[in-house]
Amino acid sequence: MIRKSLKKSLHLRRLEAAVRRVHASFPNKHLIEFDLSKFESGYKGEKSLEYYFSFLDETAYDILFNVRLPCKGYYFQIDAAIITSNFVILLDSKHISGDISFEHNHHQLVRKFKDEYTTYSDPIEQGERHSFQFQKWLKDHGFPPVPVFSKVVVTNLNSRIIVPPQDYKYKRKIENSVIKSTQIVERVNGYNKSLRREYLSEIDRSRLINTLIQHHTPSDTNILQIFKIPKELILTGVHCPSCHHIPMIKFRNYWLCTKCGCKSADAFKESVLDYALLCGPQITNKQLRKYLNISRSRSFTILRSMNLTSIGTTRDRVYIIPLED
Repeated sequence: MIRKSLKKSLHLRRLEAAVRRVHASFPNKHLIEFDLSKFESGYKGEKSLEYYFSFLDETAYDILFNVRLPCKGYYFQIDAAIITSNFVILLDSKHISGDISFEHNHHQLVRKFKDEYTTYSDPIEQGERHSFQFQKWLKDHGFPPVPVFSKVVVTNLNSRIIVPPQDYKYKRKIENSVIKSTQIVERVNGYNKSLRREYLSEIDRSRLINTLIQHHTPSDTNILQIFKIPKELILTGVHCPSCHHIPMIKFRNYWLCTKCGCKSADAFKESVLDYALLCGPQITNKQLRKYLNISRSRSFTILRSMNLTSIGTTRDRVYIIPLED
């Protein structure tokens, strides 16, 4: 059973908002778009895992997507975790195209695509660190020791994994640690057959799921700071929910996109979320008026219609825009 479903991360949503909202004149906008393409690719790979998870017995396996946990002053990110009473598997999704080879001596993964080479840090070593950190986290939170395995899952089925034949020991390590997404069920069933001892009782397993969800800590990034984006270059107005054109035109009962003809009664909601993603979750009536280019009364109507939590008096009231991870 999927106990923590897959959602777009806050960082991915912030990048999407920046691509929509940052003016084309910003000299580094291409870097935002490049980052967005990477995170979109990663999300696509993680999304594809849902299909293969559907073949697992829901009563025997608990699955959590995107869990970020603190450990000894640092954080480690798990793309997906498969939890059973007998073992835990941590999955690191890699949606990479082309030929993928591992260079043990240089501790790196090399991707060849269209005669271009790109290097990445060794995901096998990262998985081993995550297994160690997860076991440490289990101990710190009072759970019994349980076998923890890490797998690098190549979710692009058109990519080719190249294993170095000259290093037999490392070759075996790659074959054990790196799989295509089509092999997930086979590997999980293999562990289920070979590991018969129960390490986690039903109560412990349920408590573990709840504790993991409780301690999940989303990464709090500031896109404007990362890319040094001046606030003056953020486009104002309501954006079209269909084609993202800015601004839409307000008529009596709807907003109209002059580019694609889309009509929407509540298009402003996505634009208000964009503000929270880029500028922070707190907003005043005055800030909303300036951001959406609307009147004071319309701004008040929008804020009231969204049922936002507010703090402060009428004049200094600040509204809180919820951002779920």
